[in-house]
Amino acid sequence: MSRLAEILESATPEDAARRARDWPDGERKALVEELASEVLRQLRIDANRALVVADLTTAVAGETNGNGEARARAAWVRGHALAGLVRAAEALAEYDRAAEAYERLGREDEVARIALGRVNALTWLGRYREAIAVGERARGALLDAGRDLAAAGLDVNLGNLFHRLADPQAALTHYDRALDVANQHGATDTVSTVQLNRATALSALGRIDAAAHLYQKVRDEADDAGKTRVRAFADFNLGYIRFQCGEYGRAWDTLDAARQSFEELRDDHFLALTLVDLAELLIETASWRRAATTSERARDLAASLGLRLEQARAVLMRAIAAVGAGDFDQAAQSLDEADDLFAEEGNAGLRALVDVYRARLLLRRGEPGPAAERAVDAAEVSRLANLRVQEIGARLVAAEALLAGRDLDEARRQLRLAGARLRGVPSPWLRARREHLRGRLEEAHGRRGEAVRAYRNAVAKLEDIRGRIGVDEFRVGFGDANADVYADLIELVLQGRSRAAVTDAFALIERARSRSLVDLLAGRLNAHDEADPRVRSLLDRLATLRGELNRASGFASDRGDGLRRPAVAAASSVGALEEEIADTLRRLERRNARLGALTQGETATVDDTKRSLPADTELVEYFVGPRGSWAIVVDREGSRSVQLPVGRDDLRGAVSRLRFQIEKRAIGDEYARPRERLLLEGVSRHLDSLAEKIWAPLELRARRIVVVPHGSLHFVPFAALPIGNGESVVDRHVVSALPSASCRRFVARGPRHRDDPRVLAVASHAGDLPGADREVARVRKAFARGRMLRGPRATWSAFRDEAARADVIHVATHGLFRHDDPGLSALLLADGWVRVADLLSLRLDADLVSLSACQSGRVEVSGGDEMVGLCRGFLHAGARSLLVSLWPVDDRVTEALMGAFYRNLRAQGDPAEALAAAMRLTRAEWPHPFHWAPFFTVSWPRRRPAGAPAGRSKA
Repeated sequence: MSRLAEILESATPEDAARRARDWPDGERKALVEELASEVLRQLRIDANRALVVADLTTAVAGETNGNGEARARAAWVRGHALAGLVRAAEALAEYDRAAEAYERLGREDEVARIALGRVNALTWLGRYREAIAVGERARGALLDAGRDLAAAGLDVNLGNLFHRLADPQAALTHYDRALDVANQHGATDTVSTVQLNRATALSALGRIDAAAHLYQKVRDEADDAGKTRVRAFADFNLGYIRFQCGEYGRAWDTLDAARQSFEELRDDHFLALTLVDLAELLIETASWRRAATTSERARDLAASLGLRLEQARAVLMRAIAAVGAGDFDQAAQSLDEADDLFAEEGNAGLRALVDVYRARLLLRRGEPGPAAERAVDAAEVSRLANLRVQEIGARLVAAEALLAGRDLDEARRQLRLAGARLRGVPSPWLRARREHLRGRLEEAHGRRGEAVRAYRNAVAKLEDIRGRIGVDEFRVGFGDANADVYADLIELVLQGRSRAAVTDAFALIERARSRSLVDLLAGRLNAHDEADPRVRSLLDRLATLRGELNRASGFASDRGDGLRRPAVAAASSVGALEEEIADTLRRLERRNARLGALTQGETATVDDTKRSLPADTELVEYFVGPRGSWAIVVDREGSRSVQLPVGRDDLRGAVSRLRFQIEKRAIGDEYARPRERLLLEGVSRHLDSLAEKIWAPLELRARRIVVVPHGSLHFVPFAALPIGNGESVVDRHVVSALPSASCRRFVARGPRHRDDPRVLAVASHAGDLPGADREVARVRKAFARGRMLRGPRATWSAFRDEAARADVIHVATHGLFRHDDPGLSALLLADGWVRVADLLSLRLDADLVSLSACQSGRVEVSGGDEMVGLCRGFLHAGARSLLVSLWPVDDRVTEALMGAFYRNLRAQGDPAEALAAAMRLTRAEWPHPFHWAPFFTVSWPRRRPAGAPAGRSKA
């Protein structure tokens, strides 16, 4: 065994020192050089291992009796190892120790070379002037000594310093000088490092294509050479470039790969930087909650390492997430904290970026004048620093504020300046934003045609971006963030009043509405026959995480009945598991094109919808915009638009007041029975008022109505709206709902019409819901074949297996709607919560899924009108129709209503028809809408073909 191998096998530095004690000084000095080379090699692979080897080097050098050169060399490489872990203060101490030793030896050339590390350490510690002085002095000494390659290394570090100071042009000058020298010497490792840094400077200067080409080239070369660390650096930078270009799906892939690499390498410095970029990506897709948690993790990590600049950037991301979430106090506090940190860094460029977001916050608070002033100042600072992309963003914020303040001439000037700077910057998002603001400017001037053209240009660019996203969560957020672009165009088109305008507006509304859901339904994942081992591994990981999350949530058998019930959870562990579930799901979506729906689902047109409508059916597509509310009514003969006499804010308030009145009945019988008449009169007044605004103006004649709600209308019990003469909608119409007209082809693919449909009836916590046990027993008896899962037997695995074979699925249990993250809404089974993410691996071919659970139909409706909740999960799983509830339901009344519903379903075959009849029957005994109107169907009208059997009953 060689001396090197023997030392590298040492368990501790003390062990290494013991082994080397009796070796000749000459051998030990030579071994120190070999170990130093190993430290440098490990730095390209694993910085933590590099420090271990550096400590062994120090132990071996400590035993030499010579002139101290070996100890100096050991201190030098230990400084490198500490620098690789961004332990800047410790690294600087080692570099100073090495420099002093070499000075005593008269080795001025080595002292100059050590300056490479000293410049980096001083930079990380924020001692910029000292770093520049040390670097320039050492660079001159190295050139005088003919050590031009070492001088090139100093140029790299000085370039990094100027990049940190937001001076990309000065940084590029140093990098270019270093590249020339590295190429002359054929120093491939140095070339790779310089090219990565050059690409970063080019990106900051707005030369995005050149930067992306360089990052990709270095990444490919590093991957071929097995240089994990270099590849991770390239991924980190390339991911941000792709983000800037609007390629959110690919950006997430690349940044996530970098994050995983840095976690495996235990490189907390670059992990913190990567987390900041991921937070920014989440912000751009309006994933405010996850952006906040990701930026907080980055901030804490950077603070623990003493990385003030990275900490400041993370705090800035936290502030931006707070602005998006409407938490203005948190946003202002975080912006002030970020500004203080950037001021300590002396970074004027990033302080200007803080001012851009201060301007956005002022604008959100209704202060356009101060917002415009601050944004213009930030744009000028960014221009002087040659921060091109940042300058464009600042000018667009300024233009938006100036438009809000009606300073149209100055708004046009800012848009013109932004357009000039956009030349050569391939950022479709910035171009879309500019076109949108240009449309608003033209509309303010009364130039409708120019405004429509600008809005269409903006929409076209957004459509191009969203087609490349490929992650459902990001598509939801992207639609939310850009809903106002579609809304401005739709409202302007609808004002045209012509038949062509109606057709055009309908198509635009469909393109703006529930697009992510349409895409998701267009590409379902068959998890059971997936051949990709990586996909199977991710699905297995999701299953493991589900179990861990339920355990962390406190599920334990504590009543001796086999059921597990929630207890107090540790919020931090639950939150971490929820984040990992979200991350795993994103990886799964990106890995499997069908689940990610990488090909966009086609949206419906008026003609498509007309042809698909059954006889005596009308479809009502609502649109609630910032300046007006509309409905487009489509039947088999044509289409028409109706402007509604209510604005968005008034409508939101009316629906909120109605829900308050309805849910007062849920307080309990002791409160409600003495006040039954008053409660009914109160809710009736609100229903009357709402019906006058959203139903009466439509003058609907067809018996069957398909409603496509928008915004707050998702929470309206349409069947309960009064229509005069003491009647409600349910008395004359059969109403069903769809998230969008485009979803029709996924739920209207035709029922199975089996002679003997198979039911699955589930009641997991009947002890807590005594009516649920009787309810599922009654449902089971309504069908000749099927299975009941009750109590401890109603586990997730049993449900998944049985549901795959069922035609009708009925679940009576507790439901949970998560306002903070609707994707984590859940149903309670015997072994814990089943969340929306779990449903993505479910494979159904069911005609109907009935969720007789509290608020099973509650959804979070984003700006893009995405239906995010349990409904989304079951539609993706393959349900042809859903029966869900809008508010907490009465156990006793629901049992009776469900019994009537299934009797009607056997006879009629259409869920909406069956529900309408059950509602009328239930209302006769319990007249308050709280009892009879909580349920609705997500379905497309259908009738049982002539001669088809209705199913046999055991009852």
